[in-house]
Amino acid sequence: MSSQAFNGGSEISFYNAFESVGQRRVEERIVELIVTIPDGIASFVEALAKQSGESPEQLVIKALLAHFPPIPAALQEEFDALEAASDADAAAFEASLR
Repeated sequence: MSSQAFNGGSEISFYNAFESVGQRRVEERIVELIVTIPDGIASFVEALAKQSGESPEQLVIKALLAHFPPIPAALQEEFDALEAASDADAAAFEASLR
């Protein structure tokens, strides 16, 4: 099976992708990701992109966002608080659950 490297180009920002699917994000870290995919999938994405007038990268980002929706803000705040907590805080929290 042959495959193509599909480069999620650095000119596409996640902010623009969120805007295009109706989500509002003020700030996103932009990461360039290179993914190797089968030729059939690459051809399919390129054909869809041509039909829709979007770049292949935008289509792939939209598909990923549809499959992995953004974390709700309240839940992200909990994750951030847990990440910032010290080991002692985590141990005290776990003890309070017993």
